[in-house]
Amino acid sequence: MSGGKRKAPGPIARLRAWAQTVPHLFGKLVVLWCVGWGTAFSFYALRIMSRTGNDAAGLLGVILAFLGGELLILCLKKILGEK
Repeated sequence: MSGGKRKAPGPIARLRAWAQTVPHLFGKLVVLWCVGWGTAFSFYALRIMSRTGNDAAGLLGVILAFLGGELLILCLKKILGEK
């Protein structure tokens, strides 16, 4: 038996303990991920339009449809999963 002081938990252990207390953490992260990437791609489409004059609506529509589909799946999972 070492009998020494007990070490404080490391940052990974503290992060894991905090993450277990947050309800619906995965859903919240997916929403943040989709909104963040949707915003970034919107700014990129505006950059394409301002530099070249070409309309980037098709590219932006496909990307935002994919991210919207992810959010729709998450929403349906939440709605249909509750009893």
